[in-house]
Formats: sequence, C-alpha cells, structure tokens
Amino acid sequence: MLILVAAEAGIVKAEELDGELLALCREAVENHAESVRADDFLEQHGGDEQAHQEAMYVRVNRWHEVCDQIAEIPARTPEGMRGKAAVLADVIALESPMVASLCSDLLGRHIG
Repeated sequence: MLILVAAEAGIVKAEELDGELLALCREAVENHAESVRADDFLEQHGGDEQAHQEAMYVRVNRWHEVCDQIAEIPARTPEGMRGKAAVLADVIALESPMVASLCSDLLGRHIG
C-alpha cells in the first residue's frame, strides 16, 4: 500500500505514476460532459430522437467500460485520487451526500 504524504505529486510525477488512470478519468469526465451537452441540445433544439438515443447508448457503454478500467487501477498520487473523484462527482456523488462530501474534499470545490 502506498501512503500519500504530499498534497500534490506534480504533473510530471503524476503522469509518470498515474498516466493511464488520469487519461481514463479525463475520458470519462469528457464523455459525461458530451452526453449532458447532447441532452441539452436535443431538449432545446429538437432533433432525431432515435439517432440521439443510439449515440447515447454508445457513449454510456463506453463510459461504463472506462469506469470499470478506472476501478481496477489504484491511484498512486493525489492527482490520481482527484481524477477518480472527478468521475464520481459527475454522476454518482449526486446520489449520496457522503460521496458528494468526499468528492468535494478531494476536488476542493462544492459538488451538487
């Protein structure tokens, strides 16, 4: 088990130790943001509901694949832990005040 004593490892060290994890976290966060933007656009401007649902299905499946990969990789740096918290903050934290609180602590911003 790795015990973290620094508030930050630094971007170079974080990428060295948690590069794969951080890339997956960025993908998951962007995937979720893209889904939200697509939902908002459809709601405001209308469009092909069937095509929208098919695209959402692909995005949601990829998000779950990425989250499964993220769950298998231990965070080795504070940046890695914050990356995982950012993924949680987008979706799961809204369901649990305790998870939202932990994500807020790790990210240094209010969740919800």
